[in-house]
Amino acid sequence: MKNKKRLVLILMMILGGAYGLKTAISLRSRSSAAPEVKSGSQLALDSDEGAESVGVRIKNADPNLQERERAPASGEISKTESSADLQMLAAFQKKIFLSEEEKLQRDQLVTDPSFLLSLRSLLLSEAKDKEKMLQQNLALDVLYEAAWDMNVATAKNVLESIVEDHRVEESDIEISELENLAGIKGEILLHWLNREPEQRAELQELLPGPVSQKIWRNVQAVQTRNESLTADANE
Repeated sequence: MKNKKRLVLILMMILGGAYGLKTAISLRSRSSAAPEVKSGSQLALDSDEGAESVGVRIKNADPNLQERERAPASGEISKTESSADLQMLAAFQKKIFLSEEEKLQRDQLVTDPSFLLSLRSLLLSEAKDKEKMLQQNLALDVLYEAAWDMNVATAKNVLESIVEDHRVEESDIEISELENLAGIKGEILLHWLNREPEQRAELQELLPGPVSQKIWRNVQAVQTRNESLTADANE
């Protein structure tokens, strides 16, 4: 059910317009049919926002940020360990009741800074199969819970670094990778905006370039639409 909800949220948050409706169905579902689009520029131009210069490498990107993105975070655990921990959390998620020991084990993991830092590389890599897509969905759920329900600063730092990541701005990015990364960035922005709408200006300042700004505009459109639907339902 969570995967279906995410797919619906993505329909307009990434691309917008008729093309978004057509393309987002395959977004983060790893459909075998590839959209007939060759670049991030073409992808973002097909919208009611008008032509923009997008899909180009940022010339003035922060070199320190780029260096942090290339280097593994201090204390980050291995991908193998991270995958095993996610599998354990997925197993817990399927259970109706957890034992006290399992609850403790789960809470320790969800609040472990090293584990949370390891999720960044997972979320910034392309999901080429269903298993990895499910891992990314679970990783997002873990970071949301840690950031807003458990007040773990590391979790919010990881989410912030993904919003700041400039890979979606680069001209050499493949369409499948762009869709995956844009979907994750858009979902994080939407979740953050729903949780802390007062941080709208701060979130906008994190955006590294025109493609991210396009995602941000569509995220705001989705939120406005959701608010309107909620208001209508309450009348």
